[in-house]
Amino acid sequence: MNDEFVRELASLIDRYNLENESNTPDFILASYLNHCLKVFAETTKNREHWFGVELEPGVERSNSKKEIAVEILKDIEENVHAQIDSLGKAPEVK
Repeated sequence: MNDEFVRELASLIDRYNLENESNTPDFILASYLNHCLKVFAETTKNREHWFGVELEPGVERSNSKKEIAVEILKDIEENVHAQIDSLGKAPEVK
């Protein structure tokens, strides 16, 4: 994030008197929040690395949320049918 963003954030904090509750100057709060955003971005990159995926900022994955939800529901349905089928079978004797 750039200096202009931090200045505008400090101005916004000041406009709404958000610094009063913590008795912390608006520019310090703005700098802190800017730092939080940077750390969060780094953390999400570490998470992506851990899971072996790479997401581009501002770009949705190829599968839409609806497509992903449909896939999840199909998996659930298959598991439910498998559980129901197993209830009708006699247990295996070894």
